[in-house]
Amino acid sequence: MKSGGEQKATIRFVYMFPIVDSALIEIDYTEEFKIDFKYTALLIKEDLYINQHKARIHEIATKTYTNAITKRFGFENFCCDFAKLEEKHRAYEAQ
Repeated sequence: MKSGGEQKATIRFVYMFPIVDSALIEIDYTEEFKIDFKYTALLIKEDLYINQHKARIHEIATKTYTNAITKRFGFENFCCDFAKLEEKHRAYEAQ
């Protein structure tokens, strides 16, 4: 994501990992806003960008995941081991 012509944030698809639903929280910018307005503004811009580009982000994430799992184009050499992460996630969920 660019802000004022400067790169401010990137989505690192090669580092995706599964997360338990209980770890998901609704973001409340109120407290951050009191501490650091500029940082809060950046977080809000990132949030808006993600929501506006959700379909494209999902498409890229799916392609990255598929290429890594099927060992296409060398993705397995620089992506997280998604299969192992999913295995550990399932084991954690089963506890």
